[in-house]
Amino acid sequence: MGKNSNHIILSGKFARILWAGVTTARGGLTVPVVEGLVDTDLPALGGRHHCVFYGRQALKVQAYQQAAAGLLDVKVDGWLRSDGQVRVVADQVSFYCDEATRKRANAMLAEWKAAAPAAAQGPVGG
Repeated sequence: MGKNSNHIILSGKFARILWAGVTTARGGLTVPVVEGLVDTDLPALGGRHHCVFYGRQALKVQAYQQAAAGLLDVKVDGWLRSDGQVRVVADQVSFYCDEATRKRANAMLAEWKAAAPAAAQGPVGG
């Protein structure tokens, strides 16, 4: 079965994290991975998108999700991947939120980096 990929930009609401864990990247390094849902329209109209975030982007998703009191406005820049399941693989993620949420999220990211600077750290299990 062939694989297809196309560039995509999503702008909508980050609905929730489906799961979080780690995966093994090239060179044997482990990196964090998160799969979440981004809503750009009503799910019944095809507006719910499964997105996969790796590395720093995965940590960013976890931090902002934990820091936010509700749904977050988000922009995901990535690739539409179809190899049996359709997913958006994120290259970049940007959250649009109030300053207090941003400060809490950035504090979490700094704490995780200080605790484990080997790049594959952060909360796992969403």
